[in-house]
Amino acid sequence: MRTAHCSLQVALDFLAEHAKTKQLPFWLPVRRESIVPKVDHKGQAFATATAMCEFYKLDFTIVQQRLSVGWSLERSLTVPVQRKKSAYK
Repeated sequence: MRTAHCSLQVALDFLAEHAKTKQLPFWLPVRRESIVPKVDHKGQAFATATAMCEFYKLDFTIVQQRLSVGWSLERSLTVPVQRKKSAYK
């Protein structure tokens, strides 16, 4: 257990040193802003993008995928999800 604590401390020291120079290592994950806005196509503002998706009864990941492939915001929010029919009945 001691080696895990030591390696964690080494990693924290490494990050603290790089934070001083403002250069973070390439392997450190960086959180990007979501491509889904918080204002819909009608101009109605929402607290979060997830709240907007819930208002339109869509999953956040569906809207995010639609926007990433080039759909407009209006089309992403208004086109219903097509459910695949099960092969088993």
